[in-house]
Amino acid sequence: MALPQRGRVWALSLILLSTGMFFLGLMHTAVVGFFLDVLTWIVNLPPEKMDQFGIVFMMVLQMFMTFFVFALIIIGMGLLYYTLSGIQDAGDLWEKIGKIGEQRKIRGLERE
Repeated sequence: MALPQRGRVWALSLILLSTGMFFLGLMHTAVVGFFLDVLTWIVNLPPEKMDQFGIVFMMVLQMFMTFFVFALIIIGMGLLYYTLSGIQDAGDLWEKIGKIGEQRKIRGLERE
């Protein structure tokens, strides 16, 4: 792997990790607490059951966000690999470049 490609890999890794940390950081904001309060208005349970419900809700939400971040990183790295391998191989492109100047017709007309 050439040096510019390693730079692209590191840059994408940094972007994906910072995006993932941003999403995981959202778990500790007032927005999640607001949604939990709204759910407690909808679900009518005794106080001890409501505490358990809040813990389970936060756990499920944290697991969902963690799996979302892992999927984001895996898909991002897969797309980067596919892009870099397509750039590196580019077999069809090299064939077309080699044929430049060999054709006798331009847009269906003979060359003058």
